[in-house]
Amino acid sequence: MVRPRVSTPAARGAAPEVHYRAVQLDGGRLMPIEVRLGRRLLRTIPADGDEGQALLASGKVEIVPYSAWERGVEH
Repeated sequence: MVRPRVSTPAARGAAPEVHYRAVQLDGGRLMPIEVRLGRRLLRTIPADGDEGQALLASGKVEIVPYSAWERGVEH
């Protein structure tokens, strides 16, 4: 029996990466920070809370302008 070749990050020995992203509205306000593992949304974090502020200060959060998010432009 031939096994199919698996090419997932875990099968290759690479740990999947967690990504943080927030949409910035035209007025400058940030929507909640999305925590994603690949395309899967794990949870959201309020941008104005302690955890959200710490993530923003660390530089880990990708800030996407609303106009780009609305058009579906990937950053």
